[in-house]
Amino acid sequence: MGSNDMESKERRLPEGRVIGPGPVNAAMVQVFGALLKPGALDGLVVVAGMDENSIREGLSLMKEDPELKMILWIPPMAESMMGPYCRDLQEGPKLKLVRSLNLTDILRKITECGEERKALVQAQVEEEGLEMPLDGEVLKLSMAMLMRTLGVLQHDLKPYVVAEKSSTYHRIIAEARKLFDIKDSASDEQVVEFIQRARVKLPERMSGEIEGVYCDLDDTLLMRDGSVNTEVLAMLERYRAGGKRVAIWTGGDLEAARQKLAGGPLADYELVSKMAYTGATAEIVIDNVSAEKFVIQYGIKPKNYVRV
Repeated sequence: MGSNDMESKERRLPEGRVIGPGPVNAAMVQVFGALLKPGALDGLVVVAGMDENSIREGLSLMKEDPELKMILWIPPMAESMMGPYCRDLQEGPKLKLVRSLNLTDILRKITECGEERKALVQAQVEEEGLEMPLDGEVLKLSMAMLMRTLGVLQHDLKPYVVAEKSSTYHRIIAEARKLFDIKDSASDEQVVEFIQRARVKLPERMSGEIEGVYCDLDDTLLMRDGSVNTEVLAMLERYRAGGKRVAIWTGGDLEAARQKLAGGPLADYELVSKMAYTGATAEIVIDNVSAEKFVIQYGIKPKNYVRV
């Protein structure tokens, strides 16, 4: 795997940082931020070492700050790149190594980074009245992360991406094979079918109604060629002129969406993640897919649905 196969990014949480490529990074940030108690990631860096860039960034941070606490996750398919970067690393109080494909192991390592952090996670179990041991809560987090990642892959796997079999198509196929341990004997078409048919059950983030207008970004407001759908934009302007809260939302990578909007006519609109509203009822939703598919994919119930 070359260093250019996936883009590595660093995301900051209020209590820690996550470094990793593409949908894995987005999933970790959203799941950690949603389900871990404040302070559970205090001073901690989690590195998803699925590409060389991520590993280099993590080790560079460790070199700059030897006291930094870090979890370095290197799944089996990335072992070949460990030699130049990780040969001499030894697990200890400051560094936890995960050499498994099982995302549960990453979350378990978080609880091993100190008794105080473990107590914070355990407190959440007790506070919510969950009749499960700590490992059960870790499993819950792991499943949420997998579902969030699958949601990003489904979002990115547009019909035209499948038809053209572009670099995005092959990236999604590769990500799915790694994250869900799909055997090499399965064809790319079978992997696509798995992604498309899989039911994403996301943990509810909120309940009740959210007022305002929520407009999808990709293929709804922003076209495939990067142009703005002027009819939809005019609709949003009318809603905003009438005093409605108007937000653009995406089911994909929030940072990538922010970069798409920067410097253009949509830059001053509020941008949010659909995943932050799972379980809610939205007043007005604008999207390009059917209302049924929207509800199944994101767990959000629209009161009024405008399909474009």
